[in-house]
Amino acid sequence: ACPPEAYAGLADLYLAHPDFRTNFDKAGEGFTDWLVAAMKAYAAREAAA
Repeated sequence: ACPPEAYAGLADLYLAHPDFRTNFDKAGEGFTDWLVAAMKAYAAREAAA
């Protein structure tokens, strides 16, 4: 499994890199923002456990 900090870092990469945003937003406008928020919430929950 991926450590929470690495998972949150991956979310940051998805948000920062325009190719990821373009690809993920093909699923729907704003999907990248939703995905990043979900990944960071999961990482925070796992880090607190």
